[in-house]
Amino acid sequence: PVLVESKNDHDDSLVTGRMSNNLLVHFEGTEVPKMNLEPISDPNNNLKIFVPGESFNIYSDKLSEYTVYPTPESNSIIYFSDEPLNNSHKEVKTNSGYYYIISNVGDAVDANYFKNNTSITKVIIGEGITTIKEYAFKNCKNLDYIYLPEGIKEFGKQCFYGCESLEKIHIRSSLTTFGDEIFYGCVNLKEFDSYNEGCVSDDNRCYIHSYTNNNENIKELKFFAQGGLSEYTIPDDITQISKYAFEGSNIGKITLNSNITFIDDYTFADCENLTTISNYDEITRINAFAFSGCKNLTTCILNQKTEIIGEGAFKNCANLVFTDDNPLELNITQINKTTFAGCVGIQSVLMNDETHTIDDNAFNGCTSLKSINITSLKKLTTIGSSAFYKCSSLWGDTTEIALPTTVLVSIFTPRALRVSISLFN
Repeated sequence: PVLVESKNDHDDSLVTGRMSNNLLVHFEGTEVPKMNLEPISDPNNNLKIFVPGESFNIYSDKLSEYTVYPTPESNSIIYFSDEPLNNSHKEVKTNSGYYYIISNVGDAVDANYFKNNTSITKVIIGEGITTIKEYAFKNCKNLDYIYLPEGIKEFGKQCFYGCESLEKIHIRSSLTTFGDEIFYGCVNLKEFDSYNEGCVSDDNRCYIHSYTNNNENIKELKFFAQGGLSEYTIPDDITQISKYAFEGSNIGKITLNSNITFIDDYTFADCENLTTISNYDEITRINAFAFSGCKNLTTCILNQKTEIIGEGAFKNCANLVFTDDNPLELNITQINKTTFAGCVGIQSVLMNDETHTIDDNAFNGCTSLKSINITSLKKLTTIGSSAFYKCSSLWGDTTEIALPTTVLVSIFTPRALRVSISLFN
C-alpha cells in the first residue's frame, strides 16, 4: 500500500500523478517516507493508496482506476462488509457502499471481532495495534485483503487459518513472535511481501525467519504461500523448515536442498496431494507427525543417516509400499507411538539390531504387514500396547513366537503381538 497524507485534501496534483510538497507518500517496501515522487502515474502499478477517511470519497472518485482505502485512527480498525458486525461500530457511507470503524481496540485484535465471519472482505488495522491474537481471522473465508501497520509484533495461533480468499499479505519487519498453523487452509495465498530485505524468498513464496543459534546463522522457512502450485523446490539458502510450514497444503512434490537435515513437527502433515519428496539424503531426524495424513505419499524419506523418527511421523500414509523384496529398513533404535500406524501398504519391516523399543500402536492397523524381524532383536526390551493391533496378516498361521529374555513381558505383550509368547536367551 501507499500511505498518502495531505494538508490539502483537494490537491489536484494527486490526480495527475505529480506529488506536491504537502503530500507525504509511503511506499510499501521501504521504511523511509519519500517526497516529490510520482507513484500513481501508471495505473498498471496496481498501487493501493491510503487517504484520510474524511477525504475517501473525493480520492476514490478521482482515482477510480486505483485501489483507495481510508486510513484508520490509532488503535482502530476499518473493515469492509455488507453489514456491521456490531451495532456499536461506526458506519461510514461511501460512493460505492459502506465501511465500518471499530474504535479503541487497544493493542491487540482478538477472536471476538472477526472469527468465523464470512461477510468481511477487507480489513485495515491502525497504528498502535501490535498483536493479531489466536484465531483472530480464523475462517474469514471472503477476506481478500488485510493491511498490517508498522509495529505488528505477534501472529497468534491460527490467526489467518482458513482465509481462503487471501492471495497476498505484507508482513512487517517488526514481527517476531509466531503461533502455530497461522496460514493453514489459505489455499489461494500466492505471495508474501515484507519491508525487511531477506524476509521473503526471491519468488515471494516463502516467508523467512532469520536468527542465530549457537553462532550458527539460521534461515528458517516459516510460512509457505501454496496458491496455484503443484510442486516446489526449497530455495538453496534455506537451512530449516518450520513446524506446520506446509501443513494441509495442496502441494504434490517437494524437492529439498542439501542444507535441510531434519523435518520438524507437522511440517507436511495432512498434505493429501503430496506424493514425492526428493533430495532427502541428509535427513537425520523426522519429528512428530511430520507426514501424518499424507495418504498419497509414496516416498518414505528414510536413509542410513536417519536415526530418529518421532511419534506418528508417517501415521496413515496409506500409499507407502514395502515388500519382501524391498522391505522398510529402519536404522533407528526406538519406534515411537503410532509411527507407522495405518500404513496399510507396508508388508515387510527390517529393524536395526540395536532396536530396544516398539512403542504403543507403532504398527497399529498395518493390515498388510506379513514379515518383521522381531524375534532376532536381542536388545529389545519393550513392546507397547496395541503395537501390532489389527495387523491381520502378521505371523500367518503361527500361534506362538519366541522373544529374547530382554523383553519385559506383561499381560499386554501377547495382546500387542496377537500371539502367545515364549522366551529364549
